[in-house]
Amino acid sequence: MSFIKEFKQELSFDKRKEESEYLKKKYSDRYPIICETYNDLKIEKNKYLVPKNIPMGNFIYTIRKKIKLNSNEGIFALTENNIMFSMQLLVSEIYKEHKANDGFLYIILSKENTFGVNN
Repeated sequence: MSFIKEFKQELSFDKRKEESEYLKKKYSDRYPIICETYNDLKIEKNKYLVPKNIPMGNFIYTIRKKIKLNSNEGIFALTENNIMFSMQLLVSEIYKEHKANDGFLYIILSKENTFGVNN
């Protein structure tokens, strides 16, 4: 089962909305993001509070530093609806366009072989 699906099943829509509103109020310079991983990509945690004014690429880079990837592997990020976005866009731009009705932005991360080399 996926983490996003589990998160949504564990908490009702109203509880998720209440949590996201609380987090946005308490941390007004950040947005709540839920990450799910595929292709044997493992991250320490799935819930993040990300500064609004940084490029999404900086957030993904922060995650990449905490995991072990081969030099030929890259991380691809998509929205919950499988829409790829530019890593140069600010977190605030992606959040405003792709956040869920509950106030969370759901991101899917996948590692991919980017240079066509298999190890």
